[in-house]
Amino acid sequence: MAKGGGFEIKVARMFTKWVTGKEKPEIVWRSISLGPKATMDRRRGGEIRKIGDLVAIDPKGQWIEDTFFIECKHHRKADLMDLMKNNSSKNKTNVRNWWLKCKRESEEASKYPLLVFHGDNQPIMAMADNDMFRELNVLGHLTHYFFYKEKRDPGALAILNPVAVLFLFEELLNILDPKTVEAVLRK
Repeated sequence: MAKGGGFEIKVARMFTKWVTGKEKPEIVWRSISLGPKATMDRRRGGEIRKIGDLVAIDPKGQWIEDTFFIECKHHRKADLMDLMKNNSSKNKTNVRNWWLKCKRESEEASKYPLLVFHGDNQPIMAMADNDMFRELNVLGHLTHYFFYKEKRDPGALAILNPVAVLFLFEELLNILDPKTVEAVLRK
């Protein structure tokens, strides 16, 4: 499987288990060829349906597709230091660029951005919009998380005005009840 297909399947099964308690049958799955299709439509000036890397394949998962723009990235050298340095290199391992792309496309789709990623020998991490975390009131329940703020206002403290939260993906799934997330975020 090319370009992280195996990782997308792993994340799809994690979402499925979170909602149903089992990894199979899956309720979301990788969107396979929709990324290239969106690129072709963009070049032709056509309308683009933004859905992210995972789509619902069962009605139980439709709220996930409708609520989140999920971008899955796996690269053996995923480097969180890109976030700390506000690094904008064209490097394929650039976590900051992954987040910016996810954020931009989620806004176009009117969905919450959710970047799920990992590197070799690293836990699965995720980034989500700080507004989503505020709505879910979850930060006090997470053990490990970091605030991220774009370096647009060098005088502002990131902790006072973060744009995103970086966290362990599995920890969030273990803490949050999917029915609560659906009820709060789909209002």
